[in-house]
Amino acid sequence: VLIPGEVPNGVKHEFSKIQVTVDRATLIRELVPFLDQFQTDFDYRSAIAKAQGLAHAELQDLTFWTIALKAAYAVASPYATTGYLGGTSVTLATADKSDPSKIYDAIARLFAAMANKDVQPGRDGIELVVQPDTYYALLQAEQIINGNYVSANGTKLENIPMFKAFGVPVHMSTICPLETNVTTSLLGTDYTGDFSDAFILAVSPKAVFAGKNAAMKVEHFWDQLSKQHFLDSYTAYAMTPDRTEFAGVVKLV
Repeated sequence: VLIPGEVPNGVKHEFSKIQVTVDRATLIRELVPFLDQFQTDFDYRSAIAKAQGLAHAELQDLTFWTIALKAAYAVASPYATTGYLGGTSVTLATADKSDPSKIYDAIARLFAAMANKDVQPGRDGIELVVQPDTYYALLQAEQIINGNYVSANGTKLENIPMFKAFGVPVHMSTICPLETNVTTSLLGTDYTGDFSDAFILAVSPKAVFAGKNAAMKVEHFWDQLSKQHFLDSYTAYAMTPDRTEFAGVVKLV
């Protein structure tokens, strides 16, 4: 309250920090021998470049989903600061994983629990990630529709698969390691974890802190010694859980 003639008191906030270290790069190298460049009936360089781009994208997606699941599993925030909370989880009986009504109920309970941590699906850019079987079970039950979606930053997107009841985008993914024990990763042990009981992931970009040391680079060069072309693509990035309260998971029991 402002009182005439008095200087109002202020509050000093303490800020915690997290960091991510980019300590390794990923590279794909294709070799094209001298004769092969003349004995193919298609643009091999274009085909290889597209395949390499897809492989890099899939690894980056896998990395993001893995860290997002780790955020959802976290019992406390890495910031250890008042008001910053851990991830959220609810359970679903394994026998009910094909029942659209039970899946609907689990998602509703998950969103309610996240809302109690001041996380709002529409405002905070929450998205659902499910496996194909779950996606089509919800689609047949008319829980998933194509709609117009306005992202958290105000971008309007049309014909986005959305969960009808809650208005959040739904991604069908075979890359997200749901119901998977990730034991190895090209990026190291920080990108592994046992997610065998994870059935549905709810996540906002706020849940993952990412850093990139080098954007994707593509190189094509001829090696005189081996008489072959080299086609390289490489990049370097790293990720870690950030605001863990913006991630949640439906677990099977």
